[in-house]
Amino acid sequence: MSTHSIAVIAGDGIGKEVVPAAIECLERIASIHGLDLAFTFFDWGSDYYGRHGRMMPVDGIEQLAKHDAIFLGAVGSPEVPDTESLWGLLIPIRREFQQYINLRPVKTLDGVSSPLEAKNPIDILIVRENNEGEYSEVGGRMYRGLPHETAVQETIFTRLGVSRAAHFAAGLAASRQGRLTSATKSNGIIHTMPFWDEVVAETVRQYPGVSVTHELVDALAAHLVLKPWTLDVIVASNLLGDILSDLGSSVTGSIGLAPSANLNPEGDFPSLFEPVHGSAPDIAGKGLANPVGQIWSGAMMLEHLGHPRSRRAPAGRVRIGPSCRSRHPRRRRNLLHVRIHRSRPDLHQRPHPGHSMTTAARAKRPVVAALYREALPPRLAEIEELAEVRLTKAEGLAKAMDGADVLYQWHSFSPALRENWDAASSLKWIHVTAAGVSQLMFDELAASDVTYTNSRGVLSTAIAEFALGFVLDMAKDSQGSYRLQQEQRWQHRTTRKVQGQSAVVVGTGSIGREIARLFRAVGMEVDGAGRTARPGDTDFGQVLSSRELAAVVHGYDYLVLAAPLTADTTGLVSTEVLNAMKPSARIINVGRGQLVDTPALTDALSSGSIAGAALDVVHPEPLPEGHALWSMENVIITPHMCGDTEDYLDDLGKLFLDNLKRYCNGQPLENIVDKALGFVPTSEPSLT
Repeated sequence: MSTHSIAVIAGDGIGKEVVPAAIECLERIASIHGLDLAFTFFDWGSDYYGRHGRMMPVDGIEQLAKHDAIFLGAVGSPEVPDTESLWGLLIPIRREFQQYINLRPVKTLDGVSSPLEAKNPIDILIVRENNEGEYSEVGGRMYRGLPHETAVQETIFTRLGVSRAAHFAAGLAASRQGRLTSATKSNGIIHTMPFWDEVVAETVRQYPGVSVTHELVDALAAHLVLKPWTLDVIVASNLLGDILSDLGSSVTGSIGLAPSANLNPEGDFPSLFEPVHGSAPDIAGKGLANPVGQIWSGAMMLEHLGHPRSRRAPAGRVRIGPSCRSRHPRRRRNLLHVRIHRSRPDLHQRPHPGHSMTTAARAKRPVVAALYREALPPRLAEIEELAEVRLTKAEGLAKAMDGADVLYQWHSFSPALRENWDAASSLKWIHVTAAGVSQLMFDELAASDVTYTNSRGVLSTAIAEFALGFVLDMAKDSQGSYRLQQEQRWQHRTTRKVQGQSAVVVGTGSIGREIARLFRAVGMEVDGAGRTARPGDTDFGQVLSSRELAAVVHGYDYLVLAAPLTADTTGLVSTEVLNAMKPSARIINVGRGQLVDTPALTDALSSGSIAGAALDVVHPEPLPEGHALWSMENVIITPHMCGDTEDYLDDLGKLFLDNLKRYCNGQPLENIVDKALGFVPTSEPSLT
């Protein structure tokens, strides 16, 4: 059981009402997901100020530092100046604990009407630099009360402060749509804002998949009002982010429902979670306060503490129901209910993904049959916002596909679709959470007009890193060092340089290209091998024909396999190819085991025809106990894990979610598999 210590400061006004409701929710979720949340309550705020002349004790920061997170309600009272309430509690917490990121989601919610005429869904993350900028303490006042009284407040931007906010925002953008908007006012503020723009631009260049647009804050404010659904992630300075996030929340229907997180991303200090709304003394004590913003902040807290699944209610969506709401009768009438939709079957008919769709058609919710084995797919809450989801295991697939528009094959290598194809007559789109689909394709599916997408690209970076790791392990003889360490022998040896070594990568898709980029980054010379030869490729020096591999492989130090399995690539690395490799060459396979003739490879390794091999995939798989490859000192074997990073499941879920949004909006899908070829062509066919 995971245990977390939470410091709770209900604060002032409605904070004292919404915090208990949120804690009731958190305790309910904790009991379901096996969490132990230990709450410590602090009576700090304006009432404390009235008794002690300060918002918190002198050692308040030290007391809070003992906890994993801080859960704050609201601070502020007509009896206490804002400069005292803010700078006496919230600002010291943010700065002493280096909570340099203020993250505010801006999202439309079911049941909350937006003041905008257009009803497009809004889903924006606003990243506000939280420790410096316009809210500095540098400045002062002179000649108080005189006609020439003067006030000066300095804006402080540091390279560290701007770059770490930009890094955080770019990382979020990379995990979403790759679009980042930076708020600026560099046409009028000629020193600090151009500096902000330059540092943001420099930082974002480190994220190849992210593009940044610098937008003047007045134009961006108009953008937030006129077309907020076209924005994804916004990064802004302390002041500009404060204003824009409040505006964004208002555009979605109510600033009173918005959450926020004051983050120390590294986890060196506790982070603070609070709703955006204030203490609202005008309605405090009347049973009118809505706790959704506080509850949503609690969900962000759970995610920050490492429990992304438990941030959702048991049904898979954030839902404020009887177990989480106040028992006050007047307050219950004002709670927002975010419910799971149970639409009628006749509203689920969808056109083909490539067809244009009317507004009425887009309003219909598709039916998604989600095939899983043990663990449920991630991001279910977000998927259920767009579609009716029928979760099923293999034995229930036929029933789940009855009338379904989409099959989400989370259990990626299940044969259940082949076995139940007769029940798939209404399917228009199938998505599989794998890049290679050769094992899943069958004649009836290949001949159908069902659109088939895969998860190409999600695992590319992880697999490429694994391939580079194999190169480094073999070049530096890591296995030899480990054996000597186990024998406690100090034996000096020489190793091979990586820089200047050559590699040919078989497979020029997203994985192969990412491998080429990483190999080139360490000074290797890299060519590719694909279906057709072509010169002047952007990632490879040249692309050779894989059919001619035996004729060219002798010129390379490493043969890297990252191709999909097709009729043409099965057994590609044959005795002929292995005999053509130079004796010092090594083979790396991160593609499919069947790309290699395993007996021929075993013979080549045992005879010394090639120097070594690193195999993440083999055939047969798993490799049988007692197989000769297990005991070879020049072989590295890993159990088909090169793409499996700590967060890869969520990345797979996000890819499907993004494609589902395209489906619902009548836009072309990504990663469409050419079923005749068995993979996604480099130039994907358009469905428009």
